[in-house]
Amino acid sequence: MHSTPRTTTAPAAGSSSVRLQDGTEIAWVGFGTGPLVREGHLSGYSTRLLGLTPGLAAEQAARLLRPYRASAAAVPALVLQGATPATRLFEGDVSDLAAGRPPYDCATYLETRAVFTARRGDLVVGRTGPWREAAEVFGIDTVDLGDLEHYYLCQALLAAADRHRDEDTRSPTGRLVAWLRSHPHAVARPYALDQETQIFLLWLLRRAGLSSLRVEANNPVVSTRWNSKRHIHPFVGDAGALSPSGLDPDQLLAAEQRLSEAYRRLRLVMPVLPGYTLARSSGEPGRFADDAVRAADLLRDRYRIRSAFLKPSEAGDGARIVGPLDLRDTATLRAAAADAHQYGDDYLLEAAVDYLTLRSNGTDHPVGPSGHIRGGAVAPGLTLQILNGCAWEGNAYLDAAEWESCGLPRPLYDTMRRAMTALHAAFLGEASIMDASYGGLVTGGSTSPSAGSAACSTTGSSPRRSTSTSPRTAPNTCAPSTRRRGRAAAANRTPPPACSGPPPPRRSRPPARPCSRRFPGERWPIWWPACPTGGAWWPPPAPGCATP
Repeated sequence: MHSTPRTTTAPAAGSSSVRLQDGTEIAWVGFGTGPLVREGHLSGYSTRLLGLTPGLAAEQAARLLRPYRASAAAVPALVLQGATPATRLFEGDVSDLAAGRPPYDCATYLETRAVFTARRGDLVVGRTGPWREAAEVFGIDTVDLGDLEHYYLCQALLAAADRHRDEDTRSPTGRLVAWLRSHPHAVARPYALDQETQIFLLWLLRRAGLSSLRVEANNPVVSTRWNSKRHIHPFVGDAGALSPSGLDPDQLLAAEQRLSEAYRRLRLVMPVLPGYTLARSSGEPGRFADDAVRAADLLRDRYRIRSAFLKPSEAGDGARIVGPLDLRDTATLRAAAADAHQYGDDYLLEAAVDYLTLRSNGTDHPVGPSGHIRGGAVAPGLTLQILNGCAWEGNAYLDAAEWESCGLPRPLYDTMRRAMTALHAAFLGEASIMDASYGGLVTGGSTSPSAGSAACSTTGSSPRRSTSTSPRTAPNTCAPSTRRRGRAAAANRTPPPACSGPPPPRRSRPPARPCSRRFPGERWPIWWPACPTGGAWWPPPAPGCATP
């Protein structure tokens, strides 16, 4: 389990502040949950709840928690979506506090968003005020854990299971057990099948008296090994050992990609930007900084690249990204790498590019094309990640005709579709059998690494940031240094773009249906994430959708 970022110890129960490594106390404000994050807790929970070590629990989860691929028939779902330690979202929020930026409050946001993906007949688990308000408006059945101390929902679930008594049928866990017993063919829908969620679902499975449970999530191997960015690029040492002699830049990039973990383990080949993985060695920040300088030298010498982003391997929502960094400024690069080392995960140094832009109401808005895997298959079309400055605002579905009607380059659309097909095929190939990930990719996505080339040719004013191809369960967004984040800032956000027409007005409450259009073959409508701000909501419709 990862360590709490920039804190000497995990915050205690009831704490209203976090302590940085230098001893500074920072008030925990702007959040719907507390800052309690458990470390080293999995062994105790696994033993008490299952009588198993975490390793044996993971083996049992691989057998009993079976990947579910959506069918046309409606199946009730137990929705357990919240922030996950797998992408270190707590670290991202703490880094915002430390830098004086408004925090994004990932835990509250993700739990509230879960209501928008649910439908009648589902049971949604959560605990925050905005989550309860959204559930009331949309008429969704819920179980309120009532635990606002834990930052992560999955850790709150483990704590609730640890307190469970069989005779207490009205407790939150008692209601969950009863619901699963009465819906034995239901599907569990977590945000990510992290270790905490695996242990909780195995416990719930036992209490309900069932032999297996279908889970709409990537299997444990994909959830843990592939839900990161480290597999995209080769480690800097491996790349440095490759001779570039006789290779043009395209050939060299292809040769470097064959050194990546994705190619070595899955034979996966997809479009990527030039970049390298920096291995995080515990207790050796100097070596980590040395690798960053070596990676910068390779980018400059091999590709004539002058700027790059330092991106964490295990992070969602753009947290902890630094840059663009001048690759000639060794002192600044070393300082950024030394600061990044404390968070505990590997990092990428990846070429900086520009986003595509979409013009709306006389303004160019940065957008990020994104492909998706849904129900174990490549989803139709693409989605467009709408950005407010550099803050991710939501996804809008576009088919090929809509893509072109928005003035976006058709070759990029076709490239993204081919890339998603390659990603899907890699987890069904022969190599994935040896990797134990065969058939385990049920949901995920990738953003276009070539979006910048199109944007660079049309405008020089777009926010600069690199995007990468990566199976993931959380959206990638840009460096937090330019983001206006958190519920307090949400009320001041400018509307995301549509292909034409004026922006919709803010609404005091979310509409009953965010948008009438649906993903082809999918169960949920196009949605824009809700941003509760003291009772005010901002759910604008996607391009091409009528205002609800």
